[in-house]
Amino acid sequence: MRAAPRRLLLALGALALLLAAFVGWIALSEGAARIGLERVAAATGGRLAFDGIEGRLLDGLRVRRVEWDDERVRVVADEAELRWHWRSLLDGRVAIGLLRAGAIEIDVARSADAAPAPLAMPGAVGLPAAVLVGRIEAERIVLRLPGREPLAFTGLSARAAHLPGEYRVEALRVDTPWGELTADSLRMGTEVPHPVIADASLLTSAERLGMAGLRDDAPPIALAATASGDLAALGIDARA
Repeated sequence: MRAAPRRLLLALGALALLLAAFVGWIALSEGAARIGLERVAAATGGRLAFDGIEGRLLDGLRVRRVEWDDERVRVVADEAELRWHWRSLLDGRVAIGLLRAGAIEIDVARSADAAPAPLAMPGAVGLPAAVLVGRIEAERIVLRLPGREPLAFTGLSARAAHLPGEYRVEALRVDTPWGELTADSLRMGTEVPHPVIADASLLTSAERLGMAGLRDDAPPIALAATASGDLAALGIDARA
């Protein structure tokens, strides 16, 4: 009778060791990360694809190319990188130290005779856990819209968070086709009608705004705007 409990304890100990080894393989192996991302891509029915996966789930991943294509929008990110702090999971949150891409291309496709679809109010968009992103970087973003010239954005940097009840983007900096955009704080609620509050400024010039007739040595133009309200009724106060 005494041998049975001993054998049970040995079996439980062996099972615990096997589980620990499996978890360690998942966390420390590049092969596990590759298999995991490939299965995620397969679950999307071919809309999502990864190429050139490197790194480990324990500390970070690098992907040479990430592509999403659902026949309406195609997004390609080159030289993508993610670094995160797994210990934050012990506190019930996800802490990402760096989320970056060398280049991002966004193609929005629409047939020439199709009417634009009306924008619908999104439902609740909250996440089950807090997410903190310490640094977001993108060297170049190209946006292609139907019937328009491509728009290029460079040098994007920001930090972001999902906290109970709202999303936040802070310290946003990006060079746009119209000037250097800065936004110290952007906030949007997760529940309908999604309250919004934002402060942003644009440093530009007459040339970048397409204003003809001004002298070449005209001083820079500084514009500022505050947005408040919600997605159903958003008010914008702009000033120069």
